Amino acid sequence: MLRHYQRLQAMAAGGAWARLPSYRHARHHGAAMGTPGLGGVTGGRTALPPPGDTRLFLRAIEGDGNGFEYAMFLNAAERRLLCLVQPGPYLEGHPGLTHGGAIATIIDSALGTCALAVAGPVVTANLGIDYLA
Repeated sequence: MLRHYQRLQAMAAGGAWARLPSYRHARHHGAAMGTPGLGGVTGGRTALPPPGDTRLFLRAIEGDGNGFEYAMFLNAAERRLLCLVQPGPYLEGHPGLTHGGAIATIIDSALGTCALAVAGPVVTANLGIDYLA
């Protein structure tokens, strides 16, 4: 894992790739953007965060190594994103196995992050995964 991370860091240092930030806490969408407790929804409309203020929720589990530990690297010119993930114990389904929902979450987040970077604001309309094992 460390070797892969160091390789990706070296690619980012070369300039074509960029390491994307991951945020420890999500942006509060209640009181700051509308009615407290309604997630920013006011009068049937959802208040959107300012441009460039997107937060990914994957790092919301407290404690290093307990949840999603990941690093995303983007090459916008090639429209490619590489994501290195180390799932923590809070993401287990059966002991020693990562829960399928956690796998789907990181896939959705990585693809959404790449799409956001190369095409602008996007949402996932449908995500279907058939796990073989």
